[in-house]
Amino acid sequence: ATVDWTLVGLKKVSGNDTLTFTKAAILNTDGLITETDGSTSLRFYNVLEDDYYVYIKHRNHLKVMSSSTVHLNSNTIEIYDFTLSVSNSLNGNALVQLKEGVWGAAAGDINIDEQVNAHDVNSIWNQFNSTGYEWSDINLDGVVDDIDKQLVWKNRNIFSGAD
Repeated sequence: ATVDWTLVGLKKVSGNDTLTFTKAAILNTDGLITETDGSTSLRFYNVLEDDYYVYIKHRNHLKVMSSSTVHLNSNTIEIYDFTLSVSNSLNGNALVQLKEGVWGAAAGDINIDEQVNAHDVNSIWNQFNSTGYEWSDINLDGVVDDIDKQLVWKNRNIFSGAD
C-alpha cells in the first residue's frame, strides 16, 4: 500500500517571523499520508497550539500548500485533505485532477524548482532507461521511460505558488 516517502510541514507566519515544523511521512496508494510505519495516523507532537498552513513535498511533484490555515493542537489527528478540491491548495495551481472528484499534487518537478517545464523533460532524457529509485521516475514504476516524459509534458507550465 506504500507509494513513497514524502515531507509534510506546518508553517506559521506571524509578521516577519516564520515558524516551521516538518517530518518525513509515508504516502500510501489511497492518498493517505501516515507515519513512517505506513499505517499510524500522521501527528505532529510538541507544536504550539495555533493556526498553520499545511504543505506536502514529494521528491518529484510540486509542493502543495493549503489554501487556508488549520487550527492544530497536540490532540489533532486529521490535519488537512488536499484531495477534495483544487481550491484546497494555495492559488489552486499545484493540484491536478487524478480522477473524477480526486485531486493530487502535479507530477514532474524533477529539478525541484516548483514548476514543471522543459528542464524537467531534459532530466528524463538524461536518465532515460535508468532503473531503480530515480527522481525522473515520475510514475514510480522503477523505470525512467516515455510514460514518465508524457506525464511531465501533460503537467507542463504548472507551478506551485508555495514557498
